[in-house]
Amino acid sequence: NEKDAAALEKEIKSTKNFSVLSVEKKKKKESPLPPFNTSNLQQEASRSFGYTAEKIMRIAQALYEGKDLGEEGPTGLITYMRTDSFRISEEANNALRDYISVCFGKAYLESKYRVFANKKGKIQDAHEAIRPTNVKLTPETVSKYLTKEELNIYTIIWKRFVATQMKDAVYDSTILTVSDEKRKFEFRKTGSVLVFDGYRLVYKKNGKDELIPEFQEGVPVSLDKVEIQQHFTKPPARFSEGSLIKELEEQGVGRPSTY
Repeated sequence: NEKDAAALEKEIKSTKNFSVLSVEKKKKKESPLPPFNTSNLQQEASRSFGYTAEKIMRIAQALYEGKDLGEEGPTGLITYMRTDSFRISEEANNALRDYISVCFGKAYLESKYRVFANKKGKIQDAHEAIRPTNVKLTPETVSKYLTKEELNIYTIIWKRFVATQMKDAVYDSTILTVSDEKRKFEFRKTGSVLVFDGYRLVYKKNGKDELIPEFQEGVPVSLDKVEIQQHFTKPPARFSEGSLIKELEEQGVGRPSTY
């Protein structure tokens, strides 16, 4: 209760000589996400930029129909944007793997072709996943021909596609335990130390990384502050358009063309 918490807070604040008691490490790998299909593109763009599903599809349609790239002329920048598939053509994957080898080095190229399966029931698989028509048309290359919103959508499609054939990111998953000299109080922090960035060189997943610095056992640490938190059970969050589309897909309601 509040009284006990306040007493503990006072005692912790008066305790001296905290140090790192232990550092436990395990290697952890993180694989890239599949390329975009319609629902994933809508969820990601809704989360990242706050666009509505209608706006996202309008922008994607314009990228699919083509933009005037100066000397190149009108060029379709992405494949068809209404799809439930993660399939990528062999030709596109070969071009991508060559691009990764040249631009990032063979250390970043996944040794075998990475194939993604859609596990959400029946899919039509009539079209490929949403990808750039030409991986060499980087966001930087086409930026002057696109609006800011078009560039935002093209960039996440390009980065997510490129990441699919890159190596896993590697972390030291670390459990850090801090204690006072009498071992009365122990504080524990779980986080990761990035050892090899892999696909994250190009694309970072949504969510906050719990990255922590490198620590050695026995190193003294100082107490910054003590925080008391009271927790209540929260109702589910209200739907955003992105989370609603995710729910529809998981429940098998609708198709890529109707989200």
